[in-house]
Amino acid sequence: MRPKVVVVVPAHNCGGTIGGVIRGLKRSLPGSTVVVVDDGSTDDTAQVAASAGANVLSHPRNRGKGAAIRTGLAEAFRAGAEVILTVDGDGQRLPEDARAVAEACWTSCADVVVGNRMSSAAGMPM
Repeated sequence: MRPKVVVVVPAHNCGGTIGGVIRGLKRSLPGSTVVVVDDGSTDDTAQVAASAGANVLSHPRNRGKGAAIRTGLAEAFRAGAEVILTVDGDGQRLPEDARAVAEACWTSCADVVVGNRMSSAAGMPM
């Protein structure tokens, strides 16, 4: 039996991307709980996230990504998470990659696993 997985998604004004991120996470990690922390968005981020099946927590004003992650982690611990992943709501990471990170947690004795979407920076603007 797989451990209880909670995915924390900090989001600020991600109404255009958050639905796809959540649907991808739910396909990639069936049975997981997705917690979106809407960090004071002025768009429809919270509504889109809820419609896509996420549990949504909202900050009334933008407090920053760190605060959103802390809020999400607190909720994940309350929910009894055994594995906690963080994935941004802006769609820059493939939600399907979350499964590889979760599997690294399941199959190793590591307390922390870090994924890096920048493994190949060719063609990236900067």
